[in-house]
Amino acid sequence: MKLPRPVGRINDYGQTLERPHREALAERIAAFTKLGIEFWYLASWNDPFANVWRYAAEVAAYWGLGDGALLIVFVKGDRGWRIAGWRGEAVRARLPDTPWLRALQTAREEILRHHPSKVILDLADTLLAYLRSGAAPAADHGGPSAPTLAGMVIGGLYILVRLVRLIRQLRTGII
Repeated sequence: MKLPRPVGRINDYGQTLERPHREALAERIAAFTKLGIEFWYLASWNDPFANVWRYAAEVAAYWGLGDGALLIVFVKGDRGWRIAGWRGEAVRARLPDTPWLRALQTAREEILRHHPSKVILDLADTLLAYLRSGAAPAADHGGPSAPTLAGMVIGGLYILVRLVRLIRQLRTGII
């Protein structure tokens, strides 16, 4: 089984990028680098595993991508382009599953209507915007949202007031 060798951060074996797109992607790669993330792109005509997710993981291992790496893979198949990716552990901590998978799903929907060059640039922009925004929203970490917390506090206060009134009534013999 032969996997492609990296020729840099942009590995366009699938011929998806013209010069302006390649330059635009290089700018985005520089932006990822400033955020401490190694962004890698692979476009290929071949997926020896017939599973783009496994292909991405195998390529990441073969290339020796580390904890701070992010790999996006586009594979051209009989039914069009398939898109997947791989994240190192440090990137997973900064880019949780929910926004990661949502961004990839959007790219898979866009690839049906747009050229891969537009889709990879949009995907990179989406991921950069998320990473620049800082911490993930509470909903992405599974925690309650601010309105939910407010409701819980108000509900707790209501119950506390009702209990205090009930205790007073029991002590004064009203009940």
